[in-house]
Order: sequence, then C-alpha cells, then structure tokens
Amino acid sequence: MNRQISPGLGESLVAVMHFADVSLAVPLAEVHSLASVLDLRANSGNGGAVLAEVDVDEQALSVFAFDSELATLSALPDLYRVCVNLGAGYPELGILCQSIDMHEQAISAEALPACMASKGSILTGLAVKGEEVLLCSNLAALREYCCLAALPADQRPNAHSERA
Repeated sequence: MNRQISPGLGESLVAVMHFADVSLAVPLAEVHSLASVLDLRANSGNGGAVLAEVDVDEQALSVFAFDSELATLSALPDLYRVCVNLGAGYPELGILCQSIDMHEQAISAEALPACMASKGSILTGLAVKGEEVLLCSNLAALREYCCLAALPADQRPNAHSERA
C-alpha cells in the first residue's frame, strides 16, 4: 500500500519533532500550538499509550510520545519537554518530544516505497533536507496510529507496540 503524505506533502513547510535518536516531520500547517511538559497533567484514563492530557483551547487533548523505533511509550521520558498540539484549525492530538524545529524552506517529500509501506503505519513518506533523511507523517496517520495504540493491548493489532 503506497500512501501519500497529505495529498502528497509534496512541497511544504514542515515542523520536525525530535524523539530519542529519531526525527519525524509533519506539515507545519497541522501544528496548532506548542505546550511545555509542565502544562501536562496525569492521564485520567486507564493509562497505556496515553501518557497525559493537556488543555488547549478549553479542550483536553490526549498526549502520546514515541521512542527511537516510533513505538508509543507508557512512561514520561525525562528528556521530553515539548508537547506539539496537532490539528488543522482546532487541536486534536498532543505529541510529546524532546524538541521541535520549524523549517523555513519547503521540503519535497515522496511516498514510502512499497517495501516500507504498511497499513496503520505512522510513516507516510520520506524527504531529504540537505544530507538528512526525514521520516514524514501527518495528522491523519498519527491520529490513526495513536488511536490504535490507546486500545487495550488485547485489542491492538500486532503492528502497534508500547514500551516503558
């Protein structure tokens, strides 16, 4: 299955979220706002992949974080300090990361090669910025991935894992 990044992230401005040894680019237009880790509150649900909640525009967002293999984490990492609130128009999802960079020049992204694409993947494409290869995603892919990761473990497809 060869998915496109948004209708092809094509050429667009991106925000790059940095996790443990991996970076993930998302369209800048899908970044609603940023929050500090200090603004997070404990998850009022059953735990699991939802690490915390953050209030944005009077709405509680579920907050997720990823490790170096882009698996969801079940514990708040000490070095993760920024919550990126994603949503085109209104906030939908919080992603906790170490840091975030906003790139001022558009990058061109390509759909994943067929051998790398999989249903429910967090990745939607690859881009090159200088000598760096960027892993690309978008709000739709992150929302789908996080929704599946938030399911109880016995209801989750094998492709979604969670780590402490």
